[in-house]
Amino acid sequence: EATTTTTTTTTTTTTDPPVTELQGDANGDGVVGVLDVIVLQKYLLGKERMDKQAVLCADLTEDGYVNAFDLAVLKRMLLNA
Repeated sequence: EATTTTTTTTTTTTTDPPVTELQGDANGDGVVGVLDVIVLQKYLLGKERMDKQAVLCADLTEDGYVNAFDLAVLKRMLLNA
C-alpha cells in the first residue's frame, strides 16, 4: 500500500520601510526647522549624538563631514524659506 505525504511551508519576509532622506532634517522628525539647528549645534559641541541617517541628512555640503559649514547652510536654508 502506498503512502502520500504532503508538506506545506510558509515563509514570512519582513523588510524595513525605505528610509527617506530629507536634507537638513538633523533630528529625524520629517521637518526641517529650528529644532534641527539646535540638534546640529549640540552635535557639533559634543553634547548630543546623531544616528547615521541624521548625519547623512545634516551633511548639507555633501563633503562627507558634518561641521560648521553644514550648520551655516542649514541656517541659510531656514532664513530663505
